[in-house]
Amino acid sequence: DHRLGQLLKKQGLISDQQLKECLSIGREKKLTLGKVLNDRGYVNSECLKKQIFKQAENAIYEMIFWTDGNFEYKDADIDLNKLIVTKIHIMSVILEASRKIDEMSVFKKQIPEDTIKFRLSEKATGFKDIVLNEKELQILLLIDGQTTVSDIIKDGLYSQYAAYKLLNALLSSGYIEPADKISPVRQAEEALRDTADIE
Repeated sequence: DHRLGQLLKKQGLISDQQLKECLSIGREKKLTLGKVLNDRGYVNSECLKKQIFKQAENAIYEMIFWTDGNFEYKDADIDLNKLIVTKIHIMSVILEASRKIDEMSVFKKQIPEDTIKFRLSEKATGFKDIVLNEKELQILLLIDGQTTVSDIIKDGLYSQYAAYKLLNALLSSGYIEPADKISPVRQAEEALRDTADIE
């Protein structure tokens, strides 16, 4: 889920056509995508190293939330001349990962299951007077009463951590609510309907 090409494309650093072209050249010449992108001048070395670092970070942060899994280790000779190499400060990544684990335990108190569906609350109806940052607004647009937390994560735009963090912020702000919750207005409407039926 953390392909370098998709990461670069999502951020608008390369086009879909450039990605396909470089993937084709990479397969033909047995070169990594990063090396081809850099050689063709589509992405400079500094930018590429930052994105490779981000790609590795994302993969590590996702793995820390795995509850089980298998791995296989193989020794291999690596030709560094065919790669764009960047260094990762492991201790800082581990400390950040620990912080995210702590935060996720808090997020999951409000959203215990990834099968929960959310809908817009009355506060968010019509998107009037909503004060949100760009990421919160983007995820708010995905809320339709049918999409689960898992669906939002599978869409690929958000990691598990990012999705839970943004949804928690929206939930705490009162912009979204669980789809199976009956809103106060709907409760009042149903109470009036029941009263009318009795009369």
